[in-house]
Amino acid sequence: MARRVPRDQFEQFRASELARFSPKELDSLQLVIALRCLQSFGRLEAAESILTELATRSDRYGDDVADFREELLEQAYKMRRGDVAERQIACIEATQALDARMRLRWELFKKVPHALQTVEARARAALAGDMEAWYDVPFALLDSFPALGILVSRGSFQRDRILDNETLYAGILDARDELGIEPDESYASVLDTLTERSSQLLAAKVKSQSITDPNDELVARARGNLQAAQAEELALEQQLREREQAFRELEARYLALQEQAQPNELLDTVAKLKSELEQVQIERRSQRARIEELKSTIREGAEQRRELRKQVAEAISANVSKGATASTQLLPNDSETRFLEDISEQPRQPLRRLLISQRAHDQLVALPRDTATRALMLCAALAAGQAHAFIGVKKLKRVQDVFAARVDLSHRLLFLLSAAELQVTDVIERRDLELTIDRLRS
Repeated sequence: MARRVPRDQFEQFRASELARFSPKELDSLQLVIALRCLQSFGRLEAAESILTELATRSDRYGDDVADFREELLEQAYKMRRGDVAERQIACIEATQALDARMRLRWELFKKVPHALQTVEARARAALAGDMEAWYDVPFALLDSFPALGILVSRGSFQRDRILDNETLYAGILDARDELGIEPDESYASVLDTLTERSSQLLAAKVKSQSITDPNDELVARARGNLQAAQAEELALEQQLREREQAFRELEARYLALQEQAQPNELLDTVAKLKSELEQVQIERRSQRARIEELKSTIREGAEQRRELRKQVAEAISANVSKGATASTQLLPNDSETRFLEDISEQPRQPLRRLLISQRAHDQLVALPRDTATRALMLCAALAAGQAHAFIGVKKLKRVQDVFAARVDLSHRLLFLLSAAELQVTDVIERRDLELTIDRLRS
């Protein structure tokens, strides 16, 4: 029977193999493992069968069916599977009324005639001070109407909601990718400004409360790096504009020379003009190559700035958690403290060889590209011993020598650390932390 299969072996089953099991043969933990795998690989009908069985269980996993159902609904939206989404909405409505956020998203997805009125009502609630509604509107629009969602999201950044802003900005980048447009978001500078102002206000508040904390230096350093990156990008953009203007002038000169080099001209004049024309062509190719190089540098700078914004947010959050109790609204509701503990010291980290387990590799492949990219960049930074990468790294309480690092709001990187090696064991969703710890302990 499936229940006798060891957990580590069961987790190695492929989605197609899991789909062949009868849900009644599986214990609750196996049902959860199968559900996550089937969802990740788009086997939504099989996942629905698993969820139906899980709803009959009376243990702690059965108690979390509402959360699992919302995850399945999220995957159905992403895959544009209206049939699956409709069945899950019906299951939810059978036990409770849809909350305002869920109803907004469902009506936009179904494009019901009165969806615009629902958006308007939620937007009015946001303007009346409901901060949950404030972010519900842009996120719902990004899912179903990505172009409109980008425009609304640009006006939804809030000065005092750093982490929510980061998540919304990631949603904008995903929408731009879906629309097939350039990833360089022009409103990134607005987010930089808001982050900078938030850090200034928090720094002033911390200083007024006479809180001394080593993280103050981290905030100042991260802010300085961010300002330097912004200044460098402005200089690069100015240089790019100058190069493009020079290119346009060369283009006009090239066309003029082409018009003059006619066969009825004297041979020596023609030869001279052709020589000059060839020189202009060489310069034009050089300018075009330089322009492409500058654009590539700016794109890399944009990615670097996103990483720096993340560092500022993490460092500020560390300050707030220790002293600025008046600003606790900036921090997520964190239940991880039951499983993680702070590291008492942060010694200078050496360069280590990076190893990624097969499990972590498979988990990275199943992640969205943007999240997987962030996770891999974090792996490289940790292995390189970069100090900023170890900010916020915590040690698992129940498992020896395993550490956790934050990839983004929803994902965590688990790794083993030795003098010469850094081995990544898992890349998990935050809600799976307890499940993963139980597996690592067994």
